[in-house]
Amino acid sequence: MVAVVLMNEAQEEHLEEVKSYMLENGAPVIKVVFDESAGVYVALEGSHRLHVAKSLGFTPIFEEYDLDVDCMLSDYVDLDADDYPMVEIVGDYFCRPIIDFNQVDFL
Repeated sequence: MVAVVLMNEAQEEHLEEVKSYMLENGAPVIKVVFDESAGVYVALEGSHRLHVAKSLGFTPIFEEYDLDVDCMLSDYVDLDADDYPMVEIVGDYFCRPIIDFNQVDFL
């Protein structure tokens, strides 16, 4: 099992659009970091894509980056929302959704 911590909850109204896209284009590529201390991958994007991949039985593809808690989220991904320090992102797993996958692939 591979535990993946998501950035946020999925919004139901957006899932159908993501599902249609994924059915045409296949499994999603998601930027992640691995937190050794917690033993989980942290998705830095793609909460909706990961929910849909799970529901369709797709194996997500991870683009893994080294975790640096002194960085900002924007150092890893392009943002169209608020930026956050990585130390905050890796420090609040208990209040974020987690999805388990049987398998993931890596770039």
